[in-house]
Amino acid sequence: MNQEAVRKAVIRHAGAFAAIFAATTALIGIIGWWQGEQWRVTYSNIAILNGVYCILILYLLWIILSHDTPDFLGVPVVKAIHDKKLLIVEGTPWLSLGVMTAIYIKDGEYERLICTGEVVNVQTNRLVQILVRENDDVFGDIDAATEKLAQTAKGAILIRPGLFRRVSQ
Repeated sequence: MNQEAVRKAVIRHAGAFAAIFAATTALIGIIGWWQGEQWRVTYSNIAILNGVYCILILYLLWIILSHDTPDFLGVPVVKAIHDKKLLIVEGTPWLSLGVMTAIYIKDGEYERLICTGEVVNVQTNRLVQILVRENDDVFGDIDAATEKLAQTAKGAILIRPGLFRRVSQ
């Protein structure tokens, strides 16, 4: 991990913790000043303990809320097609062994489901092998679907997560 990124993250967390600590301490101090000397003597330990709890809860809440949600994990780029049934694509975080995929062809603004596939190998160089498993109903058999894939430009083939199943009518 980059040292500069770690330094910035530590500074960001330290700043948030310091702000939460200062706000909680100021609030307890104002309540103690407002209630008077007798209250401070009687409830100081409870106020400090509850202040520590508030600081921890608010800091953990800040961590949860400040965590950026990841962008879409990406559509893998098709590098090659072997034997019309094996697609070699760039690896993405969601592609792992056994994951079922839906394979589309982009036609202008329209994305057409061609077939489904299964990840059969994740190579050490982060390339992923996807084997075509089933064809869409539009094509008579799997050979017609794979022929369509072979004829399509690699940039127009989209790999999406999940398996598409039609309900029998």
